[in-house]
Amino acid sequence: MKKFKAINTDCIKKDANLDTEIKLEEKLTLLNLKCGENSLPWVQGGCTDGRYLYEFMISQDSKHCVIVKYDLFTQEIVAYSDDMMLGHANDGAYNPNNNTIAIVHCLDPEVPTSNIVYIVDAETLTLKSKYELPEYDMFEITYNQNTRQYITSSEKAMFYWDESFNLLDRKEISVTPGWPSQGIECDGEYVYRLEFFLGKGGEDPSTMKNNIHVNDIETGEEIAIIPLNMNRESENIFIYDGKFYVSCNDRKWRGCEVYSFEIVES
Repeated sequence: MKKFKAINTDCIKKDANLDTEIKLEEKLTLLNLKCGENSLPWVQGGCTDGRYLYEFMISQDSKHCVIVKYDLFTQEIVAYSDDMMLGHANDGAYNPNNNTIAIVHCLDPEVPTSNIVYIVDAETLTLKSKYELPEYDMFEITYNQNTRQYITSSEKAMFYWDESFNLLDRKEISVTPGWPSQGIECDGEYVYRLEFFLGKGGEDPSTMKNNIHVNDIETGEEIAIIPLNMNRESENIFIYDGKFYVSCNDRKWRGCEVYSFEIVES
């Protein structure tokens, strides 16, 4: 098994040159975000198209969701979606071929299922369609531009789909017991699977831990497990300008923070 480590873990920066440290929640005003009378304190899924970051902010009961569109270069919010019924909106994947975001449902108090994929227009932030895949649980989703395939994962396997969500392949995977899966990202070589351990939560934030499982994108073989030095709940992972970013809920679960780092062989 290869050895990797994460280095240069920082808050995302205010300035376009990423020199001045500022928490994303302060710049984006995602602290105590509201939609009408509904509070949206939690970040869940997210993804990027290479210029814009899309973060999915939800209510505590998972009945309300607003997508926040954020310009990674100018460091400014450019759009909010209307209130959307996307369940837990646990993860998302951008498809450059049709300018859409695929969002995995994962959880809804009224509809206890984890096999719905919503397709959202990235320009208008409106729902275009949805796919119900009752045979397959999925908590996370990413898109492989090289093969034009979506990859979803559960606690047992990664599933490979065409752009119409016809199943193409399945790879068995391993997870760390007691560590929920949070989000995935891929490049041409690996799939990066984010997982989280709550520990004592807000009572003792130092007990909260995060890992990234690295799997070969073609075979599914696990290559490495990388610990992340972040004592808060990670929610989604994306790659931008050669760096990895992980979006987290802050330690009081009241807003969004994003941390950047590089993965290198150790």
